[in-house]
Amino acid sequence: MVEVNSYLIDLERRNAELNKENASLMHKIRHLETEIANHARWEEEKAKYDLVQDAQFSALYRLRGTKQFFCPKCFNDDRVPIHVIWQHRGSYFDCLKCKSKINFDIGVLERLS
Repeated sequence: MVEVNSYLIDLERRNAELNKENASLMHKIRHLETEIANHARWEEEKAKYDLVQDAQFSALYRLRGTKQFFCPKCFNDDRVPIHVIWQHRGSYFDCLKCKSKINFDIGVLERLS
């Protein structure tokens, strides 16, 4: 009888361990499912943009069909399109988020339709 009780206690302990492990794995699965969904949303959003380069290979992203330009660093690193501001005197775009200064040939942008 003592052996049976000891065996049952061991089974209950192991069952508790497995339940805890199962809960942890379910949490990881939910996290990965969220990451997959976020990645799919980003891929869908990213398809709306074109990469524009000048002769010096400086790059900006442009929302297709507009003259709105976005920081390539924030676009690729953070997966967030951050609008850049043209600084006329300095002939560069300025990202207010990452503070990048993107030298770019404005003539290339003026020729875009």
